[in-house]
Amino acid sequence: MKFPNLLLVALILLVISCNKNDNTEALEAVAGHWHIWDYEPNANSPAEESFLAKEAILQLVETGCDPIEFTFNANGGVRYVDGMRYLNPTMGDNGVEIRCASKYDDKSGIFDFDYSKLTLTFDSETIVLEAALEGKYFTTNVDNMLINGVNVSGKLYFIRETGHSDTAK
Repeated sequence: MKFPNLLLVALILLVISCNKNDNTEALEAVAGHWHIWDYEPNANSPAEESFLAKEAILQLVETGCDPIEFTFNANGGVRYVDGMRYLNPTMGDNGVEIRCASKYDDKSGIFDFDYSKLTLTFDSETIVLEAALEGKYFTTNVDNMLINGVNVSGKLYFIRETGHSDTAK
């Protein structure tokens, strides 16, 4: 009788241990500094604001003025910087006109990642996003990104900052 119980306990511990190793691997895989790279709006996202958000992100990335960044540490720490709601893109004669955000939300906390879900915990706020590593990109799906006071939805693409991938792993 004792042997089957001990075997069951050992099996449960093995399963828990394997799950922890999978999570550790995911945390290490995403560790590093990630800059916004692109935005792909959902079909149901407001068209005009989605276009402004996409063009604003592309232009700001080109000038080195990233409106969203993540820094993930392999130990589960995270820093999240977001200036999207402070942007004021407009349509001008030469297309979308945009300047760097006037300020940024800068939050530090902890995160968890399992290759399909990103959980961010800051003080008393918890945010859960669909997320994935897709080749050289880290992607998140958002449904409440503010641009000119309007919520847009879609997929955000982030790219790891060169030089951080070696030190992050």
